[in-house]
Amino acid sequence: MDLIEHKALQLANYFKLTNNLKKMEQEYIRAYECFCRLSIILELGKYYFSIKQYDTMKSYYLMGIELYNSKECLNNLGLYYLHIKHDYDLMMYYFNQGVKLGSYDTYFYLGWYYQNIEYNFDLMEDHYLMAIRYGRVDAYNHLLDYYMDIHNQRLFKKLYNTCYEIGLRIKLNKGVLLRIIHNNYHTLIMNGDELLH
Repeated sequence: MDLIEHKALQLANYFKLTNNLKKMEQEYIRAYECFCRLSIILELGKYYFSIKQYDTMKSYYLMGIELYNSKECLNNLGLYYLHIKHDYDLMMYYFNQGVKLGSYDTYFYLGWYYQNIEYNFDLMEDHYLMAIRYGRVDAYNHLLDYYMDIHNQRLFKKLYNTCYEIGLRIKLNKGVLLRIIHNNYHTLIMNGDELLH
């Protein structure tokens, strides 16, 4: 990134911080017209999403996919079709494209979809485990919550120990620890990074 591009982005970010969104939009568009960078496309897509101009958002994300093969643009379109349009065929199309490009975030989003929309818990577990293997810690928390909800202590222990073995250091959030106590998991004793049984 050269100095002129850096200054243009700083100016756009300044307007973003001062909540002058119209000027921010103008500066991002000007920077895009001059430099055509993926980071600018993503910022414009996020901006148009925030003000619910979805057609314009989609056009920028499609441009990012066409020009840069962007995993982030694929995921953002998938999330749009998941949460806003509820068009699960198009969501699946964009998420599958993300998987083909190696997006570990996509595995997390698909896990969430199978857990909360389709209720296919085998596919949910498969996708969350893939996301965990790629370091997506919140997938661990979602899967852990699911195991606790179904009161499966064996799977809970297996998940924790598997993550420990692959070197993924997980810190359980306070809500999980409180549920462990509430659900009478007295055999589980947290000691640093180890789960003793």
